[in-house]
Amino acid sequence: MINIGKYHASRLSNGSKFRQPHVAFHFLLDYIPNFKLAYGSGGLIQYQCFVPKQNALETFKEILQICQERGIVNYLSVLKRHRPDDFLISHGVDGFSLAMDFRVTQKRKQKIVSLAKELNTIVLQGGGRFYFAKDSLLQPENVSVYLGEDVINRFLNLKATNDPGSILQTNLWRRIFGSYT
Repeated sequence: MINIGKYHASRLSNGSKFRQPHVAFHFLLDYIPNFKLAYGSGGLIQYQCFVPKQNALETFKEILQICQERGIVNYLSVLKRHRPDDFLISHGVDGFSLAMDFRVTQKRKQKIVSLAKELNTIVLQGGGRFYFAKDSLLQPENVSVYLGEDVINRFLNLKATNDPGSILQTNLWRRIFGSYT
């Protein structure tokens, strides 16, 4: 519905081009007042993956098919084009990302968690990656497949050098890299 609204709004401007702030382009929902209320008291789990362009179509088709087969509807999906980058730990690929927002209820939560595990396998088979800043479900075995042991070891060495007391930790750090320490 949001995409339809944006499409029709752009047609009203007679195809004129305009600039908008980086934040407005990338964080559309933040410009909708109280958008989180649409998901209810349970909130949402966002599943986002990044897949190289040569595998994106088949991978995303399979992901959407699995969601339909499991009867787990996502309420908002966003597809974006991406470019690779040179960061050590990166989600950047020459490809596309698919982000899907799943409304969480007591009844659906475990089904969504199980679905995400299944989707991770599909993404990894397609050479895909994940974005740590939006993740709440990845497991260490997923990360070791997409990053590889060499990158993980380089990162752990940097962490040990710059944080020898290991005082800089997050829940994500403990979940993903806790078994390495």
